[in-house]
Amino acid sequence: MNLFIDESIHVDYGFMVIAYVLCEENPQDELNVILEKYCVPEFHACAKMENNDLMQNLRAEFVSFVNSRCNWGILILPKSNRPNLQHDIEFMLGCLVKDVCKSPTDIFIDEGMINVSQTQSMRSIKNINSVTIGSSCVYKGIQLADLVAAFNGIRLKERISNKPKMLTYGESYGYTPPIEAELGQFELWATLRYSILHQSTPMGDNMPEMAMFPTIGYGLLISPNCSPELAKKAEEEFGVVYLGCIH
Repeated sequence: MNLFIDESIHVDYGFMVIAYVLCEENPQDELNVILEKYCVPEFHACAKMENNDLMQNLRAEFVSFVNSRCNWGILILPKSNRPNLQHDIEFMLGCLVKDVCKSPTDIFIDEGMINVSQTQSMRSIKNINSVTIGSSCVYKGIQLADLVAAFNGIRLKERISNKPKMLTYGESYGYTPPIEAELGQFELWATLRYSILHQSTPMGDNMPEMAMFPTIGYGLLISPNCSPELAKKAEEEFGVVYLGCIH
């Protein structure tokens, strides 16, 4: 197993997202093929997408790869934790090895989040095979975590501010006539929601409830250091995933 970790920081809104993407096999070679197809050395989720067909198509291929080959989740934490993320990452890994990482797992963490000396205690966690800190340009799977962190950061920012950015989605998205939808909600739940880690038992006995699955402890982890307000917003937004049709 391979687990890739990256972050998205939203200082003005008081929170951070640490994203984790789990792959059975190391995606290095397959992601290289995708990047070479678009003549791009590295994908950055923060790159300008508007009126940029190349980057939009590249992002769509990365999303498709995550949905077909990976699972993912997020840890929500206050921005004040940024200077020392070691304990947050250890908390996250400790939660994941209970129900998710049940076989030896290699961990890849984007550079700048923690230093090498801080990884020593992580190596003793059950089922953690190795911990590597490196650039997303070198370890391509980290780019998948960058994508997940960015999408979820946008959505939580919109939830906290209650000022979502509205975009029009038309025929190319399967909507005739076009609809207006919140950027964060549509981009996340219309794309990556199918691969979020979740409990296997659905909620409720009848549709549409049976298409909803809890994510707490799987796709959603909340730092003990979060304020009650931040924890509530995170749980409202990500605590349950609907896996039915959205059209």
